[in-house]
Amino acid sequence: MTELLERISVLHKEQFESSGITCKINCRDATLEIWMDERIIEQVLINLVKNAMEALLETPEPELTLSAWQSGGEAILAVKDNGTGIPGDQLDHIFIPFYSTRDKGSGVGLSFSQHIMRMHRGSIHVRSKQGEGTEIQLVFSRD
Repeated sequence: MTELLERISVLHKEQFESSGITCKINCRDATLEIWMDERIIEQVLINLVKNAMEALLETPEPELTLSAWQSGGEAILAVKDNGTGIPGDQLDHIFIPFYSTRDKGSGVGLSFSQHIMRMHRGSIHVRSKQGEGTEIQLVFSRD
């Protein structure tokens, strides 16, 4: 999984540098393997990173972390930022197609991501606190 996370980081390197974003990679288990269509999951991660970078625009000392680990019978990939966070009243709506918290957002990215995770017999979880940031986890069943 480290290679996938590093590829995502390198893909966005110029944008990170121009925006002053520190990107960290945290792969707790170097041997972690996940049954997935890597190209499609890479697109999901790219979308999540794009969303995180937008949330970091007004953040002093912006930081984004790409992580992978296993917990019990699950493998988890996560994108975490210390950005603006998602207001609590909007959290219930972010997976609705065409719903966006941004003026220029299309509202298809997270609904697409959720669909892809269902196709992988997994799920997507969001933890967010306004003013502190957001973590989105792609959870894959190991069964």
